[in-house]
Amino acid sequence: MASYYSTKFEGRKTANGEKFTNNAYTAAHNRLKFGTYVRVTNLRSGKWVVVRINDKLHHQNKRVVDLTRRAAKQLGLIAHGISKVQLEIVPKEEGEEWIEAQMKYISPEHTKHEEIAGDGEKKAK
Repeated sequence: MASYYSTKFEGRKTANGEKFTNNAYTAAHNRLKFGTYVRVTNLRSGKWVVVRINDKLHHQNKRVVDLTRRAAKQLGLIAHGISKVQLEIVPKEEGEEWIEAQMKYISPEHTKHEEIAGDGEKKAK
């Protein structure tokens, strides 16, 4: 199961010492090393996103991964709060490329109800 961070964590330090922002493509996981890149696939929708692990979950947390709100929006998690996911480790170079592309082409406001037209205008589906 995956969920996402509350806005109350904005600006706090993650377990690896980075400043947390919900506008990044990062995540918390208890067994993966910091800096690991992971493709997270929402098993309900088939949507996926690549994130970098930079935090740990609370030891009593039963979820597999906590995502930033930006990553959760891309997966369609916001409406449901949690969802079953599949994780796949990706090589560092590939992960960096995907995150750069996601940051460039997917705005934080973009949701599954909108699509970005070629002219940059949002159009409702």
